[in-house]
Amino acid sequence: MLGAVVYKNMKNMKKLCLFLTLLSLAGMNMQAQTKPTLTFLPFTGVTSEDAQILMVLLANHEDIRGAFTVLPGAGNFSGILQEIQGAGLSPESRGLKSAFKTDAVITIHTKKMQDRGLVFISLVQAQTLQLLAGHYQRYNTIRDLRSLLPAIVKNLISSSIPKPDLPKLAVMQPFTSLDKEEAALLTMALAIDLAGRKEYALFPWDLSRVPAPSAAYSGIIDPSVIREMGRAANAGYILTADLLNMGTANLFRTGIVQTEDGDFVSEGGIEYRNLPEELGLVARLGAALMDVKQEAAPRRNPPARNLPALAPAPLTRLEPAKRVTPPDAAGKPPLSHVSQGAAPDAAQFARLEAGSFIMGSPLSEVSRDRDETPHQVGVNAFYLGKREVTQAEYEGVMGNNPSYFKGPDLPVEQVTWFDAVAYCNARSVKEGLAPVYTIHEQEIIWNHGADGYRLPTEAEWEYACRAGTATAYNLGGAITPAQGNYDGNYPYNKGPKGEYRQKTTPAGSFAPNLWGLFDMHGNVYEWCWDQYKPYSVGGLDGSMLADAVIRGGSWYSEGRFLRSANRVRASHEGRSYYIGFRVARSILSP
Repeated sequence: MLGAVVYKNMKNMKKLCLFLTLLSLAGMNMQAQTKPTLTFLPFTGVTSEDAQILMVLLANHEDIRGAFTVLPGAGNFSGILQEIQGAGLSPESRGLKSAFKTDAVITIHTKKMQDRGLVFISLVQAQTLQLLAGHYQRYNTIRDLRSLLPAIVKNLISSSIPKPDLPKLAVMQPFTSLDKEEAALLTMALAIDLAGRKEYALFPWDLSRVPAPSAAYSGIIDPSVIREMGRAANAGYILTADLLNMGTANLFRTGIVQTEDGDFVSEGGIEYRNLPEELGLVARLGAALMDVKQEAAPRRNPPARNLPALAPAPLTRLEPAKRVTPPDAAGKPPLSHVSQGAAPDAAQFARLEAGSFIMGSPLSEVSRDRDETPHQVGVNAFYLGKREVTQAEYEGVMGNNPSYFKGPDLPVEQVTWFDAVAYCNARSVKEGLAPVYTIHEQEIIWNHGADGYRLPTEAEWEYACRAGTATAYNLGGAITPAQGNYDGNYPYNKGPKGEYRQKTTPAGSFAPNLWGLFDMHGNVYEWCWDQYKPYSVGGLDGSMLADAVIRGGSWYSEGRFLRSANRVRASHEGRSYYIGFRVARSILSP
């Protein structure tokens, strides 16, 4: 059955859509019902003209018609989903197919933002509500999407048969106080991306009836709440999300939580300023979430190692939370003073004299963040490693090498903050120095009278990085890949693009700063002692509600994250292939 209609402009396109829809459905219902049935539904009750056009184009595509028997649908996907979940049906219920009256559903949602369009296409199995595949992208006009239809259809058809025995991941509605619609769009895009990776079976399940954890990204989650969510969705894992405002940018944070114990399997985030322009960052986030996935959900096909930049870093929760007691906390036990050991090897350590500097960034600095408030800071004299701790040094002390990229001269990575603290103490003992940290089961205390190895404070780190400079980098107002290891595809302040090495480089590969310190910009982020807090907040309370701080940027960071003042917060228990550390030693008074 064929038909045609003449139209003069896009204003008449809606009439064309309705005509073709009735025509195509009438013809398709004459076919033998031997193929899987499929219906097209708008995602919400308010359907844009672009979504209607796309539904008609897909419904009339010859490959779709060859693979499915297309039937008319009524209502919208979100509304039917709410009715199903309101009735208390689980994703395993046999009653779901009858709600949609087909074997599969393709749902389409479009959104206009800043004169650009965003489109989200999802293929859902009606029997279980499993998200099988989809497509999302930015577009200017509906004509931009027509050329992509063959690739979209091919992906949808090839993914229409669920892959068996995948761990079940329920997608939770984002809990956020910023912009719930924008957070939901990002979550939708991420779910589509993860479904395409075929490492989880994803279910868009409503978990709003269960209270969301109030501090999911600080490392504190009530396991009983997570277990209740898992039971409600009959899933072993939950995808959580949140959207935060960071002044000049927004931060979308997400994580995969294991419902049995409430621990993060993987965690990550993307920082963006313009969602339509930067929607592609979601694919990088999906790749990173899968790459740091641990044994709780084993990978069948590990993704490639060359992942592009994300900030802040995706981090994996691996062990129970510990309480960190800061150096100025009240009530700590008296600590004895020991005599200063021999000065460290001058070839490996730089002696930095006491001084003061302006910590943070000036208001005029491009890409600065609001947590970089400039303020005067004084620093005592101390020693600092000229290079990041290498894998050979770490393995020589700890007897193991957790790094992702292997090489004795490469910086050690995939170490948690606790791993770095343990290394400092172990190396101190090995070299006959007094360990700096007293490690109890539930707390870590800094002994200021000890002469052993320790992590630099955040102020010491920036003091050392700047080496007397006040510019964005210790090299001046710009940086290139010839001066540090980072993703040259994302230069600072609209500079020229350069090399992206996609891995760590041997410690000390680039020219040092004025004080002889290597890799203060790029290669791997470096752990600092401090807990993350606004500069205006005095003192630390020792609570794990505060994350740790990593500095310096990494091999896959954008250029702006290598700035001397840039701060990134990270869970103390996070480990990643772009986080390492360097060690310091105090210079004790005689």
